Amino acid sequence: MILQDSFIYASITPFGLERYRMVVLNAELDTLGGIPNDNIFDTGGLTTSVYIPFRQPFYKYKNEVYFKGYQQNDTIWRINGIEYETHAIIDMGKYKPPECKNVNDMHSFFNRFVKKEGDYYLVLSVMEDSCYMYVSLEPCWNPEMGSPRLLFDKHKKTGFSPKSASGTYGITDDILGGPAFWPQIISGKYYVSVTDAYKMIESSKSLSASSPQFQEFIHGINEDSNPIVTIVTLKGEIER
Repeated sequence: MILQDSFIYASITPFGLERYRMVVLNAELDTLGGIPNDNIFDTGGLTTSVYIPFRQPFYKYKNEVYFKGYQQNDTIWRINGIEYETHAIIDMGKYKPPECKNVNDMHSFFNRFVKKEGDYYLVLSVMEDSCYMYVSLEPCWNPEMGSPRLLFDKHKKTGFSPKSASGTYGITDDILGGPAFWPQIISGKYYVSVTDAYKMIESSKSLSASSPQFQEFIHGINEDSNPIVTIVTLKGEIER
């Protein structure tokens, strides 16, 4: 969910019979409208509850709310009150989001991924600043895709995979020499990510040029430490 003015926006898993994929509520939780679910089918009584870590259906950019929605969705909408309009369409060429048009598709959905069959992708979240859109993909079920991170240059209208100096995908930490950074939240000039301490320690083992300050930090935490919040700030406005 995300709040904007007096509206509450809630993301819904559009499974078969759901009326909306994004619903707009008021402070009394009355339904005012939403983005319709255009994929209605008979579920045959089957229900589902799926938790996807780090899936972020909403983001804010220049004080406006944007909705990416469920990971199979390829559309980003700009939301204003109960009105909405298409902001961007994600086109990965031959790679397509998997479609579930009936209950049989749902049964085979995850099996197709586990077997690495087909040219599929899932987008967990999108962030945006004045120059780039930061696209986070589901871990690469299809090994041909090569990267779980994509940057789209809004000015050149091209996308590319950001591979850091350490060989991982993200933005190189050339200040402390820590693991590659990737934003989960962008708010003004602040770029924020949250990493489990265990994952931070594991990713640091392969680093070859980390600074003494970073090494001191790593030696001061253990696998049971609280999650690590990384905050990156811009020196100035991104310009072209």
